[in-house]
Amino acid sequence: MAKKQSKDTGEKTRLGEPARLFPVLAENSREGRALSILLSCIAAVPDFGRTLLAQIGVRLHSRGRLETFTEVAMNGRDKRSLRPDGLIAVTSSSSAWRALVEAKIRNAKLDNQQIKHYVDLAKANKHNDLSNAA
Repeated sequence: MAKKQSKDTGEKTRLGEPARLFPVLAENSREGRALSILLSCIAAVPDFGRTLLAQIGVRLHSRGRLETFTEVAMNGRDKRSLRPDGLIAVTSSSSAWRALVEAKIRNAKLDNQQIKHYVDLAKANKHNDLSNAA
């Protein structure tokens, strides 16, 4: 995991791995692998990323930058380190938008406690949205 912190992705965020089309995650990490592939496509295919983000009200300008990460480590308000499955960061010269992403596959479900932790985490790290990739 990269140790650098970035103003673009939040002061308390340690960047994980850039999302990859061919993930370098363990074979049994199905959620992480699926999310890495999806996030890499969002970042690598401009029209796909723009269209998907527009569906949730985020505009990606031609000079804007879209970055996607997996295995991002963040500190919550209680100083406990949490690891959402992914992060989408859109930055331009005048603004920044970030969203935490939690992936679930097959019959896996988000529980209320996990949602609460990630909402608190997003607020503590000044992220705009929490998304679920199913």
